[in-house]
Amino acid sequence: MSKQLEVASSLSLIMVPGKKYSINELIKLLPVSNFNFSEESKKPIKSEPNRPRWNRWVRNAVRNSPDRKDHKSDWWINLRAELRGQSNRDWVYWIE
Repeated sequence: MSKQLEVASSLSLIMVPGKKYSINELIKLLPVSNFNFSEESKKPIKSEPNRPRWNRWVRNAVRNSPDRKDHKSDWWINLRAELRGQSNRDWVYWIE
């Protein structure tokens, strides 16, 4: 299973259906989920030296919502998304 799928699975189990989350809220939620944080997940990637890999995995996973038309893949089918502002960073996400 890919790391993004593991993130999606863990978050799906803990997200409150209908409650809307910002990306930062989802990042804060993952550590209280059942996600298995490996040593690899805690290491930063070269392009983001101040961010652990798992943080990037959360950011990449949410792009797979069918509502994110800016991304071709849509495998996280029960994750809804809505752009709330002008910036591409202003998305909110929820589970139905």
